[in-house]
Amino acid sequence: MSNKRGIRTLALTVCLLAVLLQPSSVVAHSESEHQLEIEFDGRAWEVGFMASRGKAHLVEWVLEGESVCCWSEIVSWQYFEGWHGHQSPRELMRQLRHRRTIQSPTVEWDLLSEDFDSVLFTWKIESPQIVGSYFELARIIKHHDGLHIIHYAALDREVFAMNLDTWIECLGAIDLS
Repeated sequence: MSNKRGIRTLALTVCLLAVLLQPSSVVAHSESEHQLEIEFDGRAWEVGFMASRGKAHLVEWVLEGESVCCWSEIVSWQYFEGWHGHQSPRELMRQLRHRRTIQSPTVEWDLLSEDFDSVLFTWKIESPQIVGSYFELARIIKHHDGLHIIHYAALDREVFAMNLDTWIECLGAIDLS
């Protein structure tokens, strides 16, 4: 599990948010007035980890009964409050792709959709002998209040494929206006 946890650690930034759980969705709040509502897939998810460092925030949800140290699927929200970088979401995705490709030449990327302030993509690593298999759907949203990166990930290819359409819909439905 430590290799799988290491992959997740590389993909996430440490942060803290107050989180309010509701039956079909989760609303995450930062100290600013901004909030993000994530519609989940109908299964029981619970907060596994929350942290904050300055204006960087992170919340991770795992399936009920799992933990961030031992998970089969995970959802995370990274929020960089006040971030006004000049890179587009697509450029940020390219930078992530470059870093992952250096770490593992077997990584595969697929851009699913993009608009002016958002990009939705998948990336997959299948190299059990080196770092383990890992499958992720992510959306990067550049907003006037900061940068949001929302992830759904699974360790099993079949589970990821089975849930991908639902999570494309869940992440695509996020509206920050």
